[in-house]
Amino acid sequence: MKDSASGKNYFASMDSLRGLAAMTVVLFHFQLMPIWSSIRWIRKGALLVDFFFVLSGFVIALSYARKINSAQTVWDFQKKRFWRLYPLHLVILLVYLLVECAIYWVSLHPEILQLASNPQPFKVNNLGTFFSNLFLVQAMNLHKGLSFNGPSWSISVEFYTYLLFALVVWFAGPKRWVKACAVMSVLGALTLVALDAPLTSYYDYGFFRCIYSFFAGACCFAIYDRYKDLDWQVSPLKLSALMGVTVMFVMYAKGYLQFALPPLYGMVILGLLFENGSKPINRVLMVAPLRYLGRISYSLYMTHILIWYFFNLIFIDLWPLPMKANKWGNMQFDLPIWQQLAYSVAGLAIVIGVSELTYRWIEDRFRIKSKRKVELEPQVAPQLPKDQTSTAMSS
Repeated sequence: MKDSASGKNYFASMDSLRGLAAMTVVLFHFQLMPIWSSIRWIRKGALLVDFFFVLSGFVIALSYARKINSAQTVWDFQKKRFWRLYPLHLVILLVYLLVECAIYWVSLHPEILQLASNPQPFKVNNLGTFFSNLFLVQAMNLHKGLSFNGPSWSISVEFYTYLLFALVVWFAGPKRWVKACAVMSVLGALTLVALDAPLTSYYDYGFFRCIYSFFAGACCFAIYDRYKDLDWQVSPLKLSALMGVTVMFVMYAKGYLQFALPPLYGMVILGLLFENGSKPINRVLMVAPLRYLGRISYSLYMTHILIWYFFNLIFIDLWPLPMKANKWGNMQFDLPIWQQLAYSVAGLAIVIGVSELTYRWIEDRFRIKSKRKVELEPQVAPQLPKDQTSTAMSS
């Protein structure tokens, strides 16, 4: 079905998966609660960033591979990507700067307030890292770690991967763009291997990680586009098995075995698209709560670390909760499970509430404005199955 409000195409089940992945990352960064760090799937949540990259590559190729054919369309495409990503990033960055200034002021007035964790203002979040975050180059191996809003490293490398994709599609042309994307994906993976860098690279070689996974997603769309009109179907049982294998790889794969994850993510996407029968897995993923998480997934991803920062500030510095070291030597709250769940539910409710506000006031507002400013006309619109739900996927 077409969503008349948007006129764009997307698959609701994919958006739900992205929402689930975003929530996993949210809990991955809430490791002060032992109840979450004890779950292997959540401890491996960093590997789900590659799912975001693969899905983004698929959706961008679906939406733009046939539209980019000149320098002007490259420019228009990148402007739309800028207005999609940057406003929320800038707002969160400025909030972090204000927080850093507040911590500095507190450090000058210990008679008013003393923070138990003794944070060092502007040690990591300094002028240099502020400008690298401002220009989205904080994950280009310029620093020795993350700064300000840590998760924004992924949108920084994705922004420049968008530009690379547009240039590749433009120069390769409509007949060769798929092969060019395949080459780019392989080059991204080989570069990581040559640098002896794991798939989990972020502040240093995250750009090559994104290239590998994003262009793998673009190739995934090309496969779908080629076979969508054929009677190519995947049974729910086989799709369940594939998803199970992917989950096991996320949880247990180590070293270079993790490089199998982007292709596996792509296979899961294709499996969902070609699921036959009554499509039970797609139906489960299309329930309203999961679709809602998918809708606000970018805000969830970008705001949650800031919420956890204030959470830690309150319960470590101001009203300290009991803490102890876990088996890995990391300090965590020493609380009964029911209290951990209560604090977690309260924290997640705040994260979701803030994400809803930033989605409405920032994301959606600038997305609509960018649509009015820039419209790319496709040469040939990609066709989707009639029984698939469609609307605009904010990737």
